[in-house]
Amino acid sequence: MKFLFIFSIMLLSISIKAQTNKVIVVDNANQFVDAIGSDRTIQLKGNTIYLSEVDETKSGEKYIFEEEYDGHELVIFDVTNLKIIGATDNPVKIVTKPVYGDVIVFENCDNITIENVDAGHGPEKGGCSGGVFNFINSKNITINKSILYGSGIEGITAQNVTYLKCNNTIIRGCTYSIITLNNCNNFEFNDCEFSDNEEFDLVNIHNSKTIKFYSCAFSNNRTGTDEYSDYSLFNVTNSTAVSLKDCKIESNLTSYFCKKENTVEMTNTKLENNSFKKGKFKE
Repeated sequence: MKFLFIFSIMLLSISIKAQTNKVIVVDNANQFVDAIGSDRTIQLKGNTIYLSEVDETKSGEKYIFEEEYDGHELVIFDVTNLKIIGATDNPVKIVTKPVYGDVIVFENCDNITIENVDAGHGPEKGGCSGGVFNFINSKNITINKSILYGSGIEGITAQNVTYLKCNNTIIRGCTYSIITLNNCNNFEFNDCEFSDNEEFDLVNIHNSKTIKFYSCAFSNNRTGTDEYSDYSLFNVTNSTAVSLKDCKIESNLTSYFCKKENTVEMTNTKLENNSFKKGKFKE
């Protein structure tokens, strides 16, 4: 009897675990938004998840399309333990049309994983306010083996976020900057590439702590450099020093390397063939 009781408990535990870690396979945007929720893995099998094909009035228990100047952006909220995984050999595209909206906003979320996706705007370049992934009041975010591209003003925007890891990911071709972090803690970028981004301060970190880059490459990024410009590769304010370890910074064209001296700590990090038109530091 005791054995049967223990065996029953084990079966119940396995059943609960299976229910809370379900896998949903989708191949279009409508299926994707219908699958949004907690305790699940969404596997993307189609070539492109084109979010703008979803009716803008559609909403669900954990998502809504919020109106922006030229369309709507997808906001996922109050979700825990969600994985969005491209389940094909090449990264699955996640594309939105409105250039003033982010591709996806995550708000009040915990334990989110994004992997093997290629996300941005199309067919026009993002401008004014539309980035790729925007995290607000969230924690425990992981981005793996993905491409965040411009069209899109920047690859990652984060406000009040704790614990984010970005691994083996490319942020390229963004129109205004690379990332902006406000009131964030414990971010780690590993083996990432940041290339061909422009036009204002590129890495913006404000009121944040413990932001680290390991084995990352910053290349062919540029800002405005005319006499009225004072843009930098790193703009760090009211934050602990940003750590760059085993990184490579090459062939960038900016007014300054960093807005303020002593806000970036470099260990075994190479600066090669860069042009900082007004000097390494502004102050």
